[in-house]
Amino acid sequence: MKSFGTPEVPIRCSAIPTLIRCPARVILEVLDMTPRTSGKAADTGTAAHFAVSQFHTGATVKEAVAAMKLAAADFPFADIEEAESLFLAYSADSRNQVPVAHVEKKVYLTLDPHPWDKTGTPIHVEGTMDQCRLEQGVYRVWDYKTGSPGGWEMLHEYAYQLAAYTLATRQTLGIDAHPGGIIRGKG
Repeated sequence: MKSFGTPEVPIRCSAIPTLIRCPARVILEVLDMTPRTSGKAADTGTAAHFAVSQFHTGATVKEAVAAMKLAAADFPFADIEEAESLFLAYSADSRNQVPVAHVEKKVYLTLDPHPWDKTGTPIHVEGTMDQCRLEQGVYRVWDYKTGSPGGWEMLHEYAYQLAAYTLATRQTLGIDAHPGGIIRGKG
């Protein structure tokens, strides 16, 4: 565990909600003592994310769906029909028919250690930021979620993750990014 949060074993932005809820689970995953397997829900979300990224990098809705179906082997447990339905709802929402400055971008964050940390080692965090939109001259980081919890629950569950993506976007891209919010795929 001495390497947790180092460049070799960075903290994943997407693991922050679990780290807050159940630190032991994250430790077990880092130590490879519990399997990190994908499942239907995770792969369906990944497939929907893929179509969204295609859409925001210039594909039409039809082309994004076709690209997702062509890449279906990358999401072996996905319900492709459900992923398509999630994406079609996303692309039909006028709030998402906007240019996106950065999509599915790898971002990195280095934090100074706490003053009490005797190691003095910086903390390394990384992840893949879903979207950074330029809205009225302000860069805003948005995170697309396909899970079924309600909006209030999602916002509170993923606020720290969104904050990490925002800070990492600032550091990686050198822009003054701010939190945008959670884009809820269901409902």
